[in-house]
Amino acid sequence: MKLIVDDKKNYNEDIINLIKERLKKGKREYGGAINIHDGRDWNVEALEEILDCCVYVAARILQIHEYTKNKIKNSGDDIEYKY
Repeated sequence: MKLIVDDKKNYNEDIINLIKERLKKGKREYGGAINIHDGRDWNVEALEEILDCCVYVAARILQIHEYTKNKIKNSGDDIEYKY
């Protein structure tokens, strides 16, 4: 399977839009803009979010590996992953 990508596309606007959407979601869910003086330890908040992200990315990678392994297995080829 070959992934087709547009290597000339500038993704900056896409990234900015994702951040804007995330801020809008936070405003809806928490009733306002982010308050940087609400007493939270932002270093701890960031660390916890990064650790959550690691879990999500690892889970997605395992899903992709399973999908790929099953697809190749069903095609007659063998593939083995070592973790």
